[in-house]
Amino acid sequence: MDLKHKLFDVPKISSIQDMVLMIGKDHAGKLALEDLNDTPIKKLTFEKLLDTVLRFGAGLRKLGIKERSHIAVIGENRVQWALTYLTAMTFDYVIVPIDKKSNPK
Repeated sequence: MDLKHKLFDVPKISSIQDMVLMIGKDHAGKLALEDLNDTPIKKLTFEKLLDTVLRFGAGLRKLGIKERSHIAVIGENRVQWALTYLTAMTFDYVIVPIDKKSNPK
């Protein structure tokens, strides 16, 4: 193997939970997600993403939704969709994405 180029130090990520916690702290002020269209959540920094994921997940737990519960998510490609997906994975839910253009049958 040709090792003329310096290799990057890559942090060890063992789970989605680790990744969300790590990037929320290490990249706090940087832009994580942004919608180009006018939506309720226009953009999130990594710090705000982490905070929102933790609060959203805590709210789902408070509602009594247990780990490994299946949660369907349907909607347009926007910040809220990604936030829901990351929250479900972080809190160990089974996320079931459904195409918003799917036939109701």
